[in-house]
Amino acid sequence: MHRGGASGHAAGMDEQTPAEELPTLYRAVLETVARLERAGERAYAWELRRKALRTYSTRWDEAGRRSLQRLDREGHVRLAMTRRTDERAHALSASETY
Repeated sequence: MHRGGASGHAAGMDEQTPAEELPTLYRAVLETVARLERAGERAYAWELRRKALRTYSTRWDEAGRRSLQRLDREGHVRLAMTRRTDERAHALSASETY
């Protein structure tokens, strides 16, 4: 016998909605922004912060969650590229002193 009500499966109790995740994701982006600023990537960090703020202010849904995740990933990629560039420059200058 079929009971009335919604079909499908019930969400687990430990699943978070996008709106519940946004503050944590936004904070992660801001931490990445701070790391970029310390690495000398101030202009890129400013742009990343601006995009994250716009998303956080207007998109409390799945698209907003994905956008903040993407921005954080992009920030980490830029940070890794900056570190590799700095390491190459340091290695080059060290080899020139010998």
